[in-house]
Amino acid sequence: MDVLSNPETWIALLTLTTLEIVLGIDNVIFISVIVSRIPEHQAKKARQIGLALALIWLVMAFGFKISSLAALTAAVLMPLGMFYVAGNALVAWAMVPIALILVWRHRANIQQLLAGRERSIGR
Repeated sequence: MDVLSNPETWIALLTLTTLEIVLGIDNVIFISVIVSRIPEHQAKKARQIGLALALIWLVMAFGFKISSLAALTAAVLMPLGMFYVAGNALVAWAMVPIALILVWRHRANIQQLLAGRERSIGR
């Protein structure tokens, strides 16, 4: 519980919230444009997943200050989001190899993450 009594935790949370309010509007606009192109019965789910993935990326990026970790997290969660939106459709299954390719392409970053040498955001 020391984390909650630490003023740096609250400053970081306030900073993240402010950044999300200021910078997050572009995520909403982008997701709205993309969602407008899919069938109406899937639009609400797609919007929720898109915003959730954007929020997860921001929390991971600003929480851990490692962009590659945030990107890998979003890449791994994307197929799950697509299965939620599209069900057992081909487009959802197409996200699985794409996610695997992204993880494979980031293998050097993963090694650096595990070794504790991955570059941080703002450092």
